[in-house]
Amino acid sequence: MPRILYTREELILVLDLYFRRGSNLHVTSPEVVDLSDTLRSMNVYPDADLPMPESFRSVNSVQQKIKGFQYFDPDVPGGLYNSGKLTEQIFLEFRDDREHLHSLAELIRQRVAKGGELKMRPRDDPTRRPVSPSPANQPDLRAGKAIPLDELRDACAEYDRRCEKDVDFNKWLKVFRDDVGIDMDHDASQLSLDLENPEHCDNLILLPNRWLTHVPSRNREHYRNTVERLGTWWRRLDENPLPTPATRLTDPELSLAQYEDVFDSLRAIQVNDRQTFSHVAASKTLYFARAHVFVAWDKGIRAALRHRDRSGATYRKFLEGVRGTLLAIRDTYKTREYDLDELPREIGQTGCTAPEVINKFYWVKTHPEKG
Repeated sequence: MPRILYTREELILVLDLYFRRGSNLHVTSPEVVDLSDTLRSMNVYPDADLPMPESFRSVNSVQQKIKGFQYFDPDVPGGLYNSGKLTEQIFLEFRDDREHLHSLAELIRQRVAKGGELKMRPRDDPTRRPVSPSPANQPDLRAGKAIPLDELRDACAEYDRRCEKDVDFNKWLKVFRDDVGIDMDHDASQLSLDLENPEHCDNLILLPNRWLTHVPSRNREHYRNTVERLGTWWRRLDENPLPTPATRLTDPELSLAQYEDVFDSLRAIQVNDRQTFSHVAASKTLYFARAHVFVAWDKGIRAALRHRDRSGATYRKFLEGVRGTLLAIRDTYKTREYDLDELPREIGQTGCTAPEVINKFYWVKTHPEKG
């Protein structure tokens, strides 16, 4: 029998549970069991003459759909890729109006309990406010366009303030650089990073974990295996080396296409029996190694830029957009006669690189402060 897609009403119920309880619900959780029972009683199964399979809208199915919503949530790492267009549309429609979502979910539950007419097709639902998955529904990141310096300065200051309030990543980044011998005022010091050195590798893994990336798992065997595999990946870079420390993202002779395979090979590193390095961890690892070229790339930024996959080719596209923004800033403010290495200092971001400044802007725009 062909797969039966979730309806709008079913997705509303699942998203309501996701927003109320989060993504870590187990299949034995009472809420998941209750929702599975509700979905199975909604007369969605198409053949009334045949018994409904136990797998139809099972607790496992509900849990997978919860993980599907998690994938589209820029504030929560992880989730299941390729969860369906309607899943994304429902998330975009209600992510900023959870009270209305809960009201609709309650209405659906009441109708199911009474056995009444349930279907509220999008064109017939007077409460629905259609949301197109266009860039208009995402913050404007000005990809490839100049960003006013005042706006950059304010975004970076906001980033730093929120770091100090929550996880002070700026502090941990400085600790990491000091431990491995990187001095951002001296390009050549970037060569001191050596991921075949277990201590350097250990420091690198701890740093993205403090950045809420969570690689690898806490299992000691998995951790040792990840350290070993990162060392092997680093050693193989001799075949396709990283940019020289003096290279800048805006250098016209820099071809970013050659780093697609580097990114994909890093992302493919196995960190446990089921998971590999995420695209987020891969982008941050490259950023730690060459901060003048590579930029962190997380789920919120991907969503805002409409990047549909996590491949090296798409990461290259992302870097080209950052490059375009930096060049547009340089051209807009060329009368000031400074190169882009001076941009961070001009907006009060000493110790940063120009690409890092753009990343801070992106992060603030795509991660609204909670509360």
